[in-house]
Amino acid sequence: MKNLLDLFKLPIGILQSLYYLKKISPNIIFSKGGYVSVPVIIAGKILHIKIIIHDSDSIPGLTTKICAKYADTICLAYEEAKKHLSKNRRIVRTGIPLKKDNIDGESVKAYEITKFNKKTPVLLILGGSLGAKAINDVVYSSLPELVKHFQIIHLTGSGKNEEINLSSDLKKRYFTLEFTNQIADFYQITNFAISRAGANTIAELQTFGIPFLLIPLPKQASHGDQLENAKILEKEKKCLVLAQETLNPQTLQKKLDELVKNKQQFQYKEKIHINAAKTILDLITN
Repeated sequence: MKNLLDLFKLPIGILQSLYYLKKISPNIIFSKGGYVSVPVIIAGKILHIKIIIHDSDSIPGLTTKICAKYADTICLAYEEAKKHLSKNRRIVRTGIPLKKDNIDGESVKAYEITKFNKKTPVLLILGGSLGAKAINDVVYSSLPELVKHFQIIHLTGSGKNEEINLSSDLKKRYFTLEFTNQIADFYQITNFAISRAGANTIAELQTFGIPFLLIPLPKQASHGDQLENAKILEKEKKCLVLAQETLNPQTLQKKLDELVKNKQQFQYKEKIHINAAKTILDLITN
């Protein structure tokens, strides 16, 4: 029923977009997606306005597939995504534009905050913007064993931080926050990472060449984009993947052992994301 209502709303959205686009008279429309962008893109095409769109995932979403038909240039994060779009379109792999605050960090600050030493490897655990209870619960259960091998920075998500019983010596190896604005500093001292499979976080980890284990959101909790991102990277042997359905202390430890053992294979640096914003800006201005 909702999809039918959206179909009826589309013509109204196009008419509204035509009105505002004529009023604003932009030279270019740049879109990062979302269903609300569809009428704007269609109206822009009717008015012969240059259109550039960007998709961050390994398989373009429905909105991107629709808007791609009207776009002059399609910017993609993954080479794999090209297979799902018409070959007749102008497609440029630009990578994902990253926030400067998330990549310009200082290791000195990270060591000051965590009080970690520089000898023991650092494991960064990320649960996404809202945290991940499934990951947190298994990490909490595994901590006594994990801190024997790693110093851990654990970003739990808002309201998901718990008090853990560890000896005073082991507590020195476990630093937890609900969220942080200093992720760039933490990246500077990170040797390994556990993360959800959101496109932006993957791009940041790849930029630093950090070997990582992905635990993507299950399909019932997402649109399936994280599963596809993880699947593509695992196929390309750029990371390890552990399904949430099979996540437990034993499977987590097994995957981490494999990550550490084969760290050189997974120390894959993807430089394209560093220049993504400039590449897209050049496409817009030229």
